Amino acid sequence: MYNFSELDKVMPHPVYGWMTWVCVVNPTLKTIESMEAQGLFEEAYQAAIATIDKKLKQRRSK
Repeated sequence: MYNFSELDKVMPHPVYGWMTWVCVVNPTLKTIESMEAQGLFEEAYQAAIATIDKKLKQRRSK
């Protein structure tokens, strides 16, 4: 179980975790830089683009 009141810890979002969202309550600069260094922001951005592209292709094929 996760303690969603814990500060500065990456964990699944309490509501949208099933959609692979994460949350960080009151992140420090160190945590943000660590997430950036691991490529998490870019990975999330590319996943969002892929999802949108897939939906647009489905609409165009109708």
